[in-house]
Amino acid sequence: LDPERRIQEIADLADSFRQPVNFLARARGLLAEGVRVAEAELATALGRLLLLDFTPIRSGGQAVGSLWQFTDVTEASVRRRALEDSEEKYRSVITNMNLGLLEVDLQERIRYVNRSFCQISGYSEEELLGQVPSTLFQLDPEALGILREKNQSRVGGFADVYEIPV
Repeated sequence: LDPERRIQEIADLADSFRQPVNFLARARGLLAEGVRVAEAELATALGRLLLLDFTPIRSGGQAVGSLWQFTDVTEASVRRRALEDSEEKYRSVITNMNLGLLEVDLQERIRYVNRSFCQISGYSEEELLGQVPSTLFQLDPEALGILREKNQSRVGGFADVYEIPV
């Protein structure tokens, strides 16, 4: 196809997008640059979210066409946003609790600490992140046993909440 015909075909699609002028300008740029683009987000006029994959097709170094693939990711985007909102609420609740909390990873390194724990322990968040609680705090043998047991459980894929005296 000649470039002008390609532009006209793309212009015919522009009104399908939330920002048709921007879509057309971006499409023209893609055709002119001839560079592959993966997963560019586009919003449709009907409120859907699409990912665009653009692949120029060449023969002998000459542009002979292009492949435009649009994937509707609206539902996945809605689920992702809901999960992010839920996590934000969870973090807000934990941050503002009067109970000191730590989150540790499978290597027992602190990945999250709430404000209350910092106030109770006297450590700052920066001082705690990345540390291993069992070496940072004095724990009695019973607490160390609980910690080892819970760590094994986590390695086995079981998340848990527990309390140990420090």
